Amino acid sequence: MTAVGGEEPAPASRRIPKVTPAEVSRRLVLEHGAITFLPDLLCRADLAAGRMVRLYPHDLPAYEWHLRLIFRHRKRPDPGVQALLNLLARQPLLSQVP
Repeated sequence: MTAVGGEEPAPASRRIPKVTPAEVSRRLVLEHGAITFLPDLLCRADLAAGRMVRLYPHDLPAYEWHLRLIFRHRKRPDPGVQALLNLLARQPLLSQVP
């Protein structure tokens, strides 16, 4: 098989799998017990099967959490990301972090 442009495609062992950031987050939850924000569409089956549980801020233990937010910076800010950042900025402990 020849790829577009006449080049041979890379063998399967050398192909880089393309995985979305949301899928990486999902795998971290399922395989390592991480806590993450996920779109409902991505975790609906896992929630129904009991592989995940939905947490709300008031469900989290009252001890220090180290949070890292990773998001793609775009020319136009994503309204969902901006809403989350605004919400977190209003939290007393989180707003003190530089």
